[in-house]
Formats: sequence, C-alpha cells, structure tokens
Amino acid sequence: MVSRLKPLFAKPNSKVTAYEISDQFLRFWFRFVYPYQSLIERRQLALLRQHMNQHYEQFSGRTLEQFFQAKTMETGLYTLVGNWWNRKGGNEIDMIAVNEFGHKGVVAEIKRNPNKINLAELQKKVDALPQQSFGDYALSLCSLSLEDM
Repeated sequence: MVSRLKPLFAKPNSKVTAYEISDQFLRFWFRFVYPYQSLIERRQLALLRQHMNQHYEQFSGRTLEQFFQAKTMETGLYTLVGNWWNRKGGNEIDMIAVNEFGHKGVVAEIKRNPNKINLAELQKKVDALPQQSFGDYALSLCSLSLEDM
C-alpha cells in the first residue's frame, strides 16, 4: 500500500527517501475525498468538483510518471527504471531507465502538456547527476506526455 521511493542508484542506507501510496484508487481517495468528507456530507459537491478540477493536473502528473515508468520496464530493454532527485530536491528527474549490461540509458521529462517540456533544462539536470553512479552510462534524452500514451 505504501511504497518507499529512493533515487536511482541511491545507497541502501541513504536518507534521501520519499513515501507514497502505491494504489491509484487510494491515492485519489486520500487526496480528494477523505479530507473533504464534510463537503460530501453537506452535499456541496459542486465546490468539491471545483477543487478537484483545480488540483487534478498536479495529481495526475505523478500518475503519468508511474505509467511511463511501468511501460518502460515492461519493454524488457532496461534493468533499472526509476526517478532521481538530489537531497535538496532541486534536480528532480521524472524517469531514468538504464541497461546495466549495455551501459545505455534514457532520461525522460514527463509532463501532461508537451509544450511545457524543456529538454535544455533536462540536459542541465543530467549534467548534475553524480558521476560515480551515472558516469558509465550513455544517456539519451527524451520527452513523454499524454500524447505518447
């Protein structure tokens, strides 16, 4: 139900950790339904719907990342697929997929709107990756959006 997330190639005892609810229904429930039960009880569904419309894009962004990570792993081309972020949270990469045998990989920026993807910014993040972990890999950049589903 709750999964522990670590950046790709993070050491097992690393303190850089995040937690998330793995089940998509429960993620939705605890984000939009549970905190606003009083609105539902008072039958103020229009107000709740308005709140959902305002915040759904942000919520579904992480779901889109999970979709593309699962889809990439299912191709069988990569041995590791995950996210990467630094301790400060400034350099966050949505998806890194590497093949440990071929020393190749893909780094992807995932956005709902393809017009918001900036590959130059992604290249700066890739340049900031720790060389001791990612130095052996030939990484290519790619962008993924709703249109790529």
